[in-house]
Amino acid sequence: MVLLTDQNKKELKRRFRKDLKKEILFSLFTTSPSLLTIPGRECHACPQAQEFLEEICALSPKIDLKIYDYFDAMESRHQYYIDKIPAIVTESDGANRLVFYGIPQGYQFPVFLEAMERMSRDVSSLANTTRKGFSKIDKLVVLRIFVSSDSATSASVAKLAQAAALENRFIRAEIIDVNGFPELRRAYNVSTVPKTIINDIVHVDGMISEAMLLEKILASGITWTETAD
Repeated sequence: MVLLTDQNKKELKRRFRKDLKKEILFSLFTTSPSLLTIPGRECHACPQAQEFLEEICALSPKIDLKIYDYFDAMESRHQYYIDKIPAIVTESDGANRLVFYGIPQGYQFPVFLEAMERMSRDVSSLANTTRKGFSKIDKLVVLRIFVSSDSATSASVAKLAQAAALENRFIRAEIIDVNGFPELRRAYNVSTVPKTIINDIVHVDGMISEAMLLEKILASGITWTETAD
């Protein structure tokens, strides 16, 4: 994994001073270092995920990091709906949580940063028409977006899913680095990225627009309650 250069750090420090308003908390679900590797508990990407987050947190006093041992923190796993590692949960007061499984590298890195900043500032990237639609959803929607670090299209779809989740607490966005979870690639028949899976019912390959995502969510059986404007 390529860590941040000194120039990257300087640029991000300036960016965070300008763009971060509310405090951000990263919760990393990982494994504790051990001389003994227990079969079934291997996580080769976990040390890199922790190092990545520690570098980000060192750049702003408004960013904090909490680390959980996945195999010990059962209550927290259930609270955050975490079922694999490494898992990065991003949250801020008053905002919905976002989850990234793996390490946000390549094209995913700027998307990860932008979502954090939008969460901190309560700023939406959705168009007004679709924003209204997403805000009316009143049943749980789980969006699983399979991505890779070298796919620009994956980054666009991940950004959309995170924006929808920040718009409505009933929408849960999970961004999954397909290369880090081969068993999920097989289980969900992911042959190309991005792949969007809605409530384990609706599968969409490739690019998806805001309007199409809203339409597909409704096609999965989710409805909203009409309210007076």
